[in-house]
Amino acid sequence: MRKTRTPARRPPPRRAENMQSGQLIRLVSSDDLEALIGAFLDDCELARLSPRTIRFYGSNLRRYHWWCVQTGASLDPTRHTPAHIRAFLRYVQTAEQRWDSRWNAMSNKGVSDRTHHAYHRTLSRFYNWLVEQEYLDVSPMARVRAPRVRQEQPDPFSDEELERLAAVLRAAGDGVLATRDRAIVAVLLDLGLRASEIAGIEVPHLSMTTGDLYVAHGKGNKSRRLRLGPGARRHVRRYWLRWRRQAGEEGALFLSDAWEPLTGQGIHHITTTLGKRAGVHPCNPHRFRHTMAVNAIRAGMGLLELQQILGHTSLDMVRRYVKLAEGDIARATQKHSPFDHMRLGL
Repeated sequence: MRKTRTPARRPPPRRAENMQSGQLIRLVSSDDLEALIGAFLDDCELARLSPRTIRFYGSNLRRYHWWCVQTGASLDPTRHTPAHIRAFLRYVQTAEQRWDSRWNAMSNKGVSDRTHHAYHRTLSRFYNWLVEQEYLDVSPMARVRAPRVRQEQPDPFSDEELERLAAVLRAAGDGVLATRDRAIVAVLLDLGLRASEIAGIEVPHLSMTTGDLYVAHGKGNKSRRLRLGPGARRHVRRYWLRWRRQAGEEGALFLSDAWEPLTGQGIHHITTTLGKRAGVHPCNPHRFRHTMAVNAIRAGMGLLELQQILGHTSLDMVRRYVKLAEGDIARATQKHSPFDHMRLGL
């Protein structure tokens, strides 16, 4: 790879004023990859994709544009071939210092199967859009096989790990941040929300009286209505009365110590810090989500209800939680077999 250079900034693509999603008037030159990426992201906004999805696409495609510039590849997508796409995906998978980010430790680590697949998914969406807009007749991605993603089994916290986490939260005292963190953990364990969903909760979305909660921006920008249980509601109400209501009755429910809205990354930082103090690793919002799901099944919750609470589009993931809970039952039966403990001598 030749010497790194920063790609020159290009002017934004010319767009028609009266556009609707899927009806982009072709004003962007086909040999201007950066402008086409910008037009694609604009069209994603018109299609009402979630801001998180648009950022995801934008980040991946900007890296793709950078790679094309650094390798001297054509910036005309109509000239891109399956071999060109495979070379980029191979770079993502194997390069030791991707994007020349020596200062970024994450770029020096091997990528996961899911990250590798995410780039394939992004490029597929982009090139399919170019076909829709009649820049291409056929997407080069049609002949690029998607990387296989290993199905990871849910990994809920054990009872011992939960007790260690709870002990750290109890020992933290009644300060405002400790009260906030207990409220966040209570919501995570009660409803299994994603980090971005907790960060997206605004004060008007939650009734402190009934616990009714409106999740406005779930995965895929889908909304759903849930209800916090009494225990979790008590922790959230305590956080509200002791601190949060001083900032007013609008805006994000969970704030940082600088009175700024917590982001999904901020939620991750809180759980990771909690895990370090408790000696529990990994400790992230998704593990809380898995723990909630498995315990809900153990308590007898129906699959359709759990699917609605978690915001899954299908029952596939929910069935994986069922298998995990059934495994717990099998192990418990083997360990505590009533007949074996009767010692009847038969």
